Amino acid sequence: GVIAFTQIVGRAEIWLDGRRVAEKRDFAPAPLEVPLAAGDRPRQLIVLVEAEPGKPSGLGKLVGVREARDHRVRGLKPVSAPRSAS
Repeated sequence: GVIAFTQIVGRAEIWLDGRRVAEKRDFAPAPLEVPLAAGDRPRQLIVLVEAEPGKPSGLGKLVGVREARDHRVRGLKPVSAPRSAS
């Protein structure tokens, strides 16, 4: 499946089950889609958004979970290794 953020305003990091799985490096509003492997247990999703000084930020529109339509995922910036959240 895919977690589809219709619009994120600001820079963002997406964490799933304690692992950073995607990031958005630009402050401009943009969609972001993150692959979501199938599972049969509860998942923990954390979205950290950094505002551009003096400007609004956050989730600008809908967020949803859907089946993956194909192997291409929009807006995804792969991360090399998880960072600690300290």
